[in-house]
Amino acid sequence: MKLKHTPSEIVAQLLIDLDLSSDPEETGTGTVSDFPIFIAFFPDTPNNSLCISDTDGVLLSRDMVEGETVDRYGLQIRSRVKTTEYTSGYNKLAEMRQVFSEDVLDNQVEIESTQYIIHNLRVTGTILVSGKESPQSKRNLFSLNLLATIHQL
Repeated sequence: MKLKHTPSEIVAQLLIDLDLSSDPEETGTGTVSDFPIFIAFFPDTPNNSLCISDTDGVLLSRDMVEGETVDRYGLQIRSRVKTTEYTSGYNKLAEMRQVFSEDVLDNQVEIESTQYIIHNLRVTGTILVSGKESPQSKRNLFSLNLLATIHQL
């Protein structure tokens, strides 16, 4: 099914709704505790932030009752933190991983009057330590890959 918004936009809104992140437009440049989330790219500031991107997903099958194709949308969430805050970048994704497995089940999200149900978020591996951003900043980078089942209402 075609979605009005991208899966990354929908899951970013869920992260904001669950207080796992903040909207950069509402928090300005954000604070260390906010971890504002950006779609598809990291701006130069703030240091401590999140980025979510759409990646390769999985086409599961066709629903036998309604004939609708079931997609699992691929996503990657990256965290970036100052050089001195290595642990906080890793722990932010570890917190999300736990919430995804325990608290995300048929969560409803609304973006610009369009409603979605996020049936689940399945983490597909461990947290990847991506090293340092280079060449100037040397901020620490981490990533988490997942599959999302989303339905537009």
